[in-house]
Amino acid sequence: MGDIGDKIKKFLKLDLKKEVIKILNTQKVKDFVVEMQQERLFNTGKDSKGESLGNYSPFTVVIKQSKGQRTDHITLRDTGEFYESFTFYATDTDLVFDADAQKDEDNLFDDFGLDIIGLNDFNRQRLIELIYIELRFFLLYKL
Repeated sequence: MGDIGDKIKKFLKLDLKKEVIKILNTQKVKDFVVEMQQERLFNTGKDSKGESLGNYSPFTVVIKQSKGQRTDHITLRDTGEFYESFTFYATDTDLVFDADAQKDEDNLFDDFGLDIIGLNDFNRQRLIELIYIELRFFLLYKL
């Protein structure tokens, strides 16, 4: 049937949902999703719903200034352990975000809500664009 016919046959048998899940579970995409969450928290001090995490107390501002850390809004990044614990993966039905929110006797999820992890609308759009690029590459060069 020839090269184009073989490609068409492969395309018609393709399970796009399965391919998107594979793309979402590549290390490249997982790292991208984690970095977007970290950047959102650090740069905006907002959760995935767009709600502000608030501001530091004057006492905490002095401590953070002495460490050379950002003080204009809560970032949830002091030692970096919380940010480093972020994970992401996709299942057949869900995008799963997780992190180790335990900090000493406090739990950041209890203090700030579960929405401190996850993607905001802007980040979801960026993820869709990356999926599109990766899927297009797969269809053009790997199929």
